[in-house]
Amino acid sequence: MKFFSILSASAFIAGAVSGPVSGPIAAPVAGAVVKRDNSNSTEWYRFKIKALTGQYSDFDGIDGKWLRAESNVIGVYDNGLEGNAIQVLLGDGENSEVVSLPTYPVGIVEHALGLVGKNGYLEFQDLTQPSGHNTDDLDHTETYSWKDFALGEPDYDDLRELTWGVKDAIPGWIALPIGDNQWKIKNYDGDAVVIQNYVPVKIMAQRWDHE
Repeated sequence: MKFFSILSASAFIAGAVSGPVSGPIAAPVAGAVVKRDNSNSTEWYRFKIKALTGQYSDFDGIDGKWLRAESNVIGVYDNGLEGNAIQVLLGDGENSEVVSLPTYPVGIVEHALGLVGKNGYLEFQDLTQPSGHNTDDLDHTETYSWKDFALGEPDYDDLRELTWGVKDAIPGWIALPIGDNQWKIKNYDGDAVVIQNYVPVKIMAQRWDHE
């Protein structure tokens, strides 16, 4: 199993998105699907991990595993079995080029996937009542984002890449080991100091026929 850790993003790779992200998020670059009207969407999706090949991959350990929530933290748990995968509905985003990801079942208490953290090192969470969260007091290092996701065009396996912020940012999505066959997912802009081992990954959305 191959992991890597860093003391500075500059030691990882050039091209990382620099600086913390807070407040309004720039629209993802070209390649994201433009959702003009999500108000009556019936598109349900589940998410699986695509490990990146190369010297930093843990291809056998995490590739193809399904994501679910554990104590509201999104990750790979219990070996990432498909039957436990979290399900989301495409919802309205901050603008017409991005979406929100309300989680199933949709009920009285609002739930949606989002990113929360500081200094560009953000935890992927199942948020409760995100629309009621007061973001006015966030400082320039803090992020609370849940309506700024984008899904790419379907690939040859009919999977769509989930992105946030700037598409193809490096590292972007990362998986951190937290136990045997268990990983939690974060989004990392490459700028903050990180000392824990992690592997860069992609998150792929698969259409789910909800009945």
